[in-house]
Amino acid sequence: MTIVNIGKKVKFKDLERALIGAALEVGLNIKSEDKFKTEYELGSVREVSKYDETVFYLSGSVLPAMQVTTDNRREQDYFFLHSGFGFGVASEGKVKAYLDAVSRHL
Repeated sequence: MTIVNIGKKVKFKDLERALIGAALEVGLNIKSEDKFKTEYELGSVREVSKYDETVFYLSGSVLPAMQVTTDNRREQDYFFLHSGFGFGVASEGKVKAYLDAVSRHL
């Protein structure tokens, strides 16, 4: 996992737009999924589902390339990039090209 510092606070929607636009620019497919965690409250024994993160799955024509994770839907100045075993087969050059494209889209 790599923490990518953006250098300024950006709204989640602007970051999401940049991540998607950059993927398309460098020829990757992208889809996103909001993930939730389940918590329980004692007393009423009530199950509560709370937002945990948004994961962006980037792939080439066949194989997964990498994943990007954001841990909130508020303004933020960083995101997480996961590549390598278990996450995707993107080369270091492809990862750098993607990050350069994200920077241009922000």
